[in-house]
Amino acid sequence: MDFVYNRYGDVVVYVDGACPRNGTRGARAGVGVWFDDYHDLNVSSTMPGVQTNNNAEIYAAVKAIDMLLNYTDEYRVEIMTDSMFLCNCMYKWINKWKCNGWRNSKGNTVANKYMLEQLDSRLKAMDSVKFTYVRAHNEHYGNDQADKLARDGAYKQ
Repeated sequence: MDFVYNRYGDVVVYVDGACPRNGTRGARAGVGVWFDDYHDLNVSSTMPGVQTNNNAEIYAAVKAIDMLLNYTDEYRVEIMTDSMFLCNCMYKWINKWKCNGWRNSKGNTVANKYMLEQLDSRLKAMDSVKFTYVRAHNEHYGNDQADKLARDGAYKQ
């Protein structure tokens, strides 16, 4: 299977979440995972659980890692995301939340705890996972493709 690699030998994948009507009763979230044009591991799907944009962003990363773990021998990945929330979760907050019993600074349970636990468990099976922020809707081809897959996934039954 052919992949795009960064200069460190990590598979490069773009992920995105979409949630039309986010924050309302009729919200439906979808995820997009894009490895390359016409790639067998690209994903456009609905997502389980609480239907929010942030959960979809996290779940897209879960799906990307799952695709690598289930169908390849690749254990190093750079996840390109337009979600600063996802990057902050992974680089600033998750370790504090785990140490605090998944409580945020106000003492409340972290809103996306379940999805973050799913992602955290996948990280343990990988040798290296990097999260890289890319600006949304900025004519970045890979990100645009992941966005389209996510929007399409949100409307699947």
